[in-house]
Amino acid sequence: MCCVHVVCATPTTHIHTPVNTQITHFNDIPINNLLHLIRLVNSCTDTYLRFTTDTLNKVIILNRETALAATDQVLQGNAIPARMSRDLQEALAGEEKGAASV
Repeated sequence: MCCVHVVCATPTTHIHTPVNTQITHFNDIPINNLLHLIRLVNSCTDTYLRFTTDTLNKVIILNRETALAATDQVLQGNAIPARMSRDLQEALAGEEKGAASV
């Protein structure tokens, strides 16, 4: 599970979730941790991103292209300095280096 806070942006206009919502599944796949969720989202080619929450089993569905296009606006509008923390960036970079050397 991953704890989330839905920020205001065009793709999330009609989403109203409690502050301490946890993502339990992404596109019906159980989430192990935040790095696992990032891997799943980054590799997704589906039209929609489906996030199942622990709050009354609500599902947040976003159009993938709209969400990706709005990412920079969301970061800037909410004073978020980076797409992910340095430790997650390093973990993903390490995975990419390992895959490239195979």
